[in-house]
Amino acid sequence: MKLKGLIFGMGTVALAVASAAGNYNLELTQPTWVGNTQLKPGTYKVATQGSTAVFTSGKKTVAEAPVSVQQGTHKVSSTEVETSNSKIQEIRPAGTKSRLIFSPGAGGDTSAH
Repeated sequence: MKLKGLIFGMGTVALAVASAAGNYNLELTQPTWVGNTQLKPGTYKVATQGSTAVFTSGKKTVAEAPVSVQQGTHKVSSTEVETSNSKIQEIRPAGTKSRLIFSPGAGGDTSAH
């Protein structure tokens, strides 16, 4: 009986850690596209919900974009954002091995292509 309680307790802790691991803070210093939305400079919370990244500012959802989450080979000490033509391609959150990879053709101003 104690073993069942221990296993259930460990499962609950792992679930809490996993859900906390999907929320990240992000500071943008210039206008940047994610999905079909241009984000203004500022601080955003990024949460992964399945295959979607949800960007919020305060309590308001400001953008959603398709994302895949992969594990990198090492933890990064500060959040890294990779962009191409002002579009977010990848986010590597501080203190994690996680890599949030955005679809290359998702949103943004495509008139230059």
